[in-house]
Amino acid sequence: MKKDNPTNQDVFKKTANGEGALTEAECYEQAKQILEASSENLALYKKAQELLEQISGYKNSAKLLQECNDKILAINLKKDMAKRKKKKTIRNAILGVAVVVVALLVASAVSTQKSADQAKYEAALEALEEAETNTALTKKERDKKYKNAYKTLAELGYVEEVFNNRIHRVKLMADNGQYAEAFSFISTDIRKQEGVILTQANELAIDEAETYVKSKILVDADAKLEAKNFYAALDLYRYLDVNDPAIAEKVEKCQTESIKTSNVGDIVRFGTYEVNCETGDFDEDVEWIVVAKDGNKFLLVSKYILDTNAFNSTYSTVTWENSSIRSWLNGAFTAKMFNEDELSRLTATEIETNGKKTTDKVFLLSKAEAEKYLGGKLASVENSAYAVLRGVSSVEVEEEVGGKDITTYFSAGWWLRDTYEVDLAETTAKASNVLTVTYDGAISENGHAASQSGIGVRPAIWVTID
Repeated sequence: MKKDNPTNQDVFKKTANGEGALTEAECYEQAKQILEASSENLALYKKAQELLEQISGYKNSAKLLQECNDKILAINLKKDMAKRKKKKTIRNAILGVAVVVVALLVASAVSTQKSADQAKYEAALEALEEAETNTALTKKERDKKYKNAYKTLAELGYVEEVFNNRIHRVKLMADNGQYAEAFSFISTDIRKQEGVILTQANELAIDEAETYVKSKILVDADAKLEAKNFYAALDLYRYLDVNDPAIAEKVEKCQTESIKTSNVGDIVRFGTYEVNCETGDFDEDVEWIVVAKDGNKFLLVSKYILDTNAFNSTYSTVTWENSSIRSWLNGAFTAKMFNEDELSRLTATEIETNGKKTTDKVFLLSKAEAEKYLGGKLASVENSAYAVLRGVSSVEVEEEVGGKDITTYFSAGWWLRDTYEVDLAETTAKASNVLTVTYDGAISENGHAASQSGIGVRPAIWVTID
C-alpha cells in the first residue's frame, strides 16, 4: 500500500516541538518512508540523505543512502536536461527566426531584382514598339532604339525574342517595299550575328521570311508589269530566280515591251553584264540608247563604257574584219551578256568598214555612224565600275552632290571600228591605228595603236522585237 508523501514538517516535528533528537530507528524509518514514497521532491531526498548519513552502519542504511543519492542525481540530471532542452528550444527558435528573416531578405532582394528586370524587359518592348510605329523618328534614331532594346533583352536572357523581332522586321520591310533592305538585313543582322548559333528552327524561320519577301516582290512586280512600268517591274524580277521559266518570261516581256514602245533617244535595257561590281550582286541590266528605228528593228548603243580590250592582240596591219575585238564581241562578250531568248533577238546586220562588208550581231560604231546617230552626245561617256576595275583609261571628275564629294570616271577614249595604216618607225613594216572618241567628244584622227590597252568598249546592236 502506497503511503502518503511525508512533508518536512512531519520529518522534523519532534525537533520543532522541542522533544529532542531523533533516534537511529526514527531516522531510519523516516528516510525509508521518503524513499518508498517515490517522490520527485529534491528537498525530501536531501533530508533523507542527511538522516541516513547520521546513522551510517545501521541496518541497510548504506544501501538506502546509495539509493537516495541515485534519486538526487536522477532529479538533478532531469532538471539539467530540462534546462538544456529549454535553451535548445530557445536557440532553435532564434535560429528559425533568423532563417525566416534571411529568407525574407533574400526573397525581398530576388523580388526587387525581378521587379527591376521586369521593368527593363517592359521598357525594351516599349522601345521596340516605338521604333516600329513612331514615324517621326529618323532612321538613325530608330536603329538606335532597336539596338539598345536588343542589347537589354539579350542581357536578360530573351535571345529568342530578339530573333523573333528581327524576323518580324524583315516582313515589315517587305510590306513597305524595302526589298533590298530586307535581304541585306537577313544576310547581315540575322545570319551573321557574332556569337549567335542559329538553331534548325531559326533557319526554318529565316527561310520562311525570305519566302515571304519574295512573294511580296512577285505580287509587286506583276502589278508594275500590268501597269506597263516595265523597268520598275524588271528591277523587282531580278530579285527572284530568273532561271525559273515563269520569271524568265516576265523578264523578257519587260525588256521587249519597253523597247517596242521606245522612241529614238530613250534608254532601254537588254541583256546583263557586270556593271557596278558590288560583291555578291547579280549582273545588272545593261542600259542602251535607242539611236535608230527601222520597223520592228532598233539600233542600240550602250550608254556606258562596259569593258576594255585591245582592238587587236598585236600591233600589225588589221581591219575590223580580222580584228580580235570583233571575235571577242561576237564570242565571249555576247555569251556573257545575252541569254538564249535575247540572242534570238539579236539581228545579224551587214556593215561596211574601210570598204569591206561584214555581217555582225555585235559591233563598234564607225566614225560616220557615231556622228550620225550620236552627234553632240559623244562627249563625257561614263565608265562602268567594272570597266574601271578592268583598267580602262579614265578622266576623274569630282563634284559635290547632296553635300557629299562624288567622283565620276569618264572614258578617256573609246574605240570606233575605222582603221588606217601607219609606217612603223625605222622599218618598212606597217601597222594599223584605230579611230577613237576622246573624253571631250572629239574623234581622234590619229587614233591609237590597235594593240593599245585601256581603251573603252562601247558596243552597238540591232535587235528585232516582234
